[in-house]
Amino acid sequence: MPNIALELGKNAASFGVSSAYGEQQDVDGIRVIPVAISWSGYGGGSDESGNGGGGGGGYAIPIGAYVRRGDELALRAERRVLPGGRDPVRLGLRPCAQPCHPRPQAIATSSRQRLQTAASDILRGISVSDASAPVVLIDGRSGAGKSSLARLLVAQWPTSAHAQLVALDWLYPGWDGLEGGVDRARDDILLPHRRGQLGVWRRWDWEAGVPAEEHIVDPALPLIVEGSGMLTAATAPLSEVRVWLEAPDRSRKDRALRRDGDLYRPHWERWAAQEQRHLARDRPMDHATHTVVLP
Repeated sequence: MPNIALELGKNAASFGVSSAYGEQQDVDGIRVIPVAISWSGYGGGSDESGNGGGGGGGYAIPIGAYVRRGDELALRAERRVLPGGRDPVRLGLRPCAQPCHPRPQAIATSSRQRLQTAASDILRGISVSDASAPVVLIDGRSGAGKSSLARLLVAQWPTSAHAQLVALDWLYPGWDGLEGGVDRARDDILLPHRRGQLGVWRRWDWEAGVPAEEHIVDPALPLIVEGSGMLTAATAPLSEVRVWLEAPDRSRKDRALRRDGDLYRPHWERWAAQEQRHLARDRPMDHATHTVVLP
């Protein structure tokens, strides 16, 4: 694996990508390589590799790597607080042909088994579907397992055309943007896909609070869109499969905060209130073709 230069907040740093756990495997043309990012920080008198000086040091952050057809490298690390009390950051590696798959949440074995059962059921239906580029929508409150299910579907997609994945986390315009993110997904992604047109959407830069780069959705390829708020009366007719995920509040919160930690904690109630309005207004479970209940 190559070394890849990144930015870490306002501090330059040097990163290397190395094997961390598991064996690589090929799933429907997607080469899955478990890796870690190793960080060498600057310190007093240290060089750019972190050698020498009193403050240099290194940390390994495990993530997942996906090399798609054409060998585009796509890696993503979640926001987290690095050792030493450094600021929470989101790491993004380049080149990346499209937003990379979310790293699965920490989730119990029984939940993983239920998600795998649900994924197998969904994929069996897709394999016999007449739709050449089916659309799967996944909804559920924060921490319900949406990203984990989406990742399973992408990795095990039953046709030769790999599924495109869009997470609403990349579209929500800030912490008050649940409804706005859904509107963007409908207008910029789902409607063009249904019409056989290219979809163009812009990632939201959470740190800067502004729209960032554009991304393309190919109408000839299957599509998975996951995120809180996704199932509504307006989005349901634009999809073939609609999944509602349910889990107890305590389990959801534990999973979500293990994933995002102190970055999410101050906003938990703020976001939960928007989810509650979505439940009351849109009744997403009524639009679902599949319901998955996790412990």
